[in-house]
Amino acid sequence: MTQFTFYMLTLGCRVNQYETEFIHSQWEKAGGVECGDMDNAQYICINSCAVTSNAERESRNAIYRARRSNPEAYIIMTGCAARLFNSFRPRKNAFWAEPDAIICNKNDLLAGPKGLAENSQDFFPPGILETSRHSRPVVKAQDGCDRYCAYCIVPGSRGKPKSRHPQAILAEISSFLARGWGEVVLSGINLHLYGKDNEAYGDFWDLLNFLETALAPSCAGNARIRLSSIDPGLLNGKGLEAIAQSRLLCPHLHLSIQHGSSGILKKMNRGHYSAAMILDKVGQISSSHGIFGLGADFIAGFPGETESDFEDLLDLIKNLPLSYAHIFPFSSRPGTRAAKFPNQIPRKVKNERAAIARKLLEEKRAAFLESLLKLKNVQIAAEAREAETGKGLNEYYIPCYFQNFADIDYKLFRARPIKPHKDGLWVEPCD
Repeated sequence: MTQFTFYMLTLGCRVNQYETEFIHSQWEKAGGVECGDMDNAQYICINSCAVTSNAERESRNAIYRARRSNPEAYIIMTGCAARLFNSFRPRKNAFWAEPDAIICNKNDLLAGPKGLAENSQDFFPPGILETSRHSRPVVKAQDGCDRYCAYCIVPGSRGKPKSRHPQAILAEISSFLARGWGEVVLSGINLHLYGKDNEAYGDFWDLLNFLETALAPSCAGNARIRLSSIDPGLLNGKGLEAIAQSRLLCPHLHLSIQHGSSGILKKMNRGHYSAAMILDKVGQISSSHGIFGLGADFIAGFPGETESDFEDLLDLIKNLPLSYAHIFPFSSRPGTRAAKFPNQIPRKVKNERAAIARKLLEEKRAAFLESLLKLKNVQIAAEAREAETGKGLNEYYIPCYFQNFADIDYKLFRARPIKPHKDGLWVEPCD
């Protein structure tokens, strides 16, 4: 077996993280040795992102940095931006470099940096991911999207929805749990579309109930499943029942809400839910769970957003029991319909509105942390240790920091919240 050295850079979402892990594991099997930096690698693989203009720009700049840092390396670009690379148009005097290879389907990389498959059309790699370098492994359940939100380029970069076989998902999760991991993140490009391409799989909640039946009897209390971002449309009656009855799901959801104005949601092509519906569904979840971590994505300053629309957004943020949120000023993404919409909001106004929303969110997060300090204990999945301080995530998706703990692994452990940390909570081990 011929040995080679490689370096991998991942940009973007959890699905990209998962796919990088699969490529990484297969390259090691093929004789690859990972370098700690790109300077000495024979091969540099950049798993790119194109969800925003900034992400696309960072993907281009990553190629430039790799070429400048290591001119002799063979640079491979894959990921969402790879599908769009030929449409890139560098601005005058912009940094620019070409990769040696553009590989749109990441499965083509599984045999090694140059061991490409011919015309691969598969969305999912064969077999299961056997290891992870992350403390909370990601398991990919779904790929692709055909929602065509007005601001989003993903359908063009990821293609149509494609669902993974439930048995393959179960096998991968079971493998991680059997080898000691305490938390697995179930992810996809749009989990709302799970099963759309194959009715035999059922919908997403059928998948979750299948996993629950198989895993909860032996794993409940010792392991958990966290959902990545989901569409609010998933919160139907079937979903609320699945969430309420689950013994594996973390008491935490991240909703891709985007706005509180029905008019703006329709312009976004997200008119399949409303602020009133979200408040109703989240209220039912809070009633059944008590404390429940809730995150969300919001866009401020979407084209045509009036002062009244923005007030609707603020009202939704005020009324939701949010523990955190990502609030972005609208970024015009070339290649999307929203980039051509009339009544574009000035950058200054967009930034001001986003700042107002973030300020409101800070107050809500502080209140949520105070509620957690009243708990006797939380369950933590450790992530990292720096010097004498360790870090992990509790079940509510709040960073927890601790000192002087015994050596820990990826298993869950319980700790007592003791005081606020600038980024979350300080905790101490339970007796």
